[in-house]
Amino acid sequence: MGILATSDKELIYIYSDQSSLGKKILAYVQSSDKALRIINIEKEKISDTVWLEIAETMNRPLAALFSPELITNVENKDTFNKYSTDDLLKLVQKNPSL
Repeated sequence: MGILATSDKELIYIYSDQSSLGKKILAYVQSSDKALRIINIEKEKISDTVWLEIAETMNRPLAALFSPELITNVENKDTFNKYSTDDLLKLVQKNPSL
């Protein structure tokens, strides 16, 4: 069992309330009949271990979980996918709205 408790009967929605898309999707998932666990990463920090577990569960690279167009303090956003795992985790901890 992983760090992030999951269940087939519950949806987990992780979003940032700073994201307009995140807020729109929140309204959509709240209309589901399934049990829902909502995590707003602006208010509830997610550990590096959990981010890695999410990427592994989704069978996606860590960079694919985030929106590099929202980065404001990185000179070349095109290189976002080339950052190391440690660098990506630092970016998301400091910029949860990614």
